[in-house]
Amino acid sequence: MKPTSVRLATHYKPSIKFVGTRHPVIHKSTIEGKLKPHPCSPSGVLPGTTDCVPIQEFLKKQLPFVVKPYMAAVQQIKGPYSFVSRPLEPNEVDSVFKLPPEYQFKPIEMDECEVINGGGAL
Repeated sequence: MKPTSVRLATHYKPSIKFVGTRHPVIHKSTIEGKLKPHPCSPSGVLPGTTDCVPIQEFLKKQLPFVVKPYMAAVQQIKGPYSFVSRPLEPNEVDSVFKLPPEYQFKPIEMDECEVINGGGAL
């Protein structure tokens, strides 16, 4: 008999083990045996009462959703962009290669390239 067929013939056994027993399901609204209003409800309206408005009636009173086209504010175009050459101010550089060493990219060594290309296993 092949090992794969033996393994497939066994029943499924989950690999996750839960500690303890199942917790009982506690409904938050009936903790003390009676319904409680939601803390954000106006005037303490309970769900399912006559004061509670069904969702269908609530949605009928809403205005329909209207998509308005976007109208950008008219801007005065002063002309094409023009480059102005100016001297560099303090703490400005004109190339990333002139940045301080802590802000430059560190070169990747050949050993590190081989580890990356090999999948990370040493």
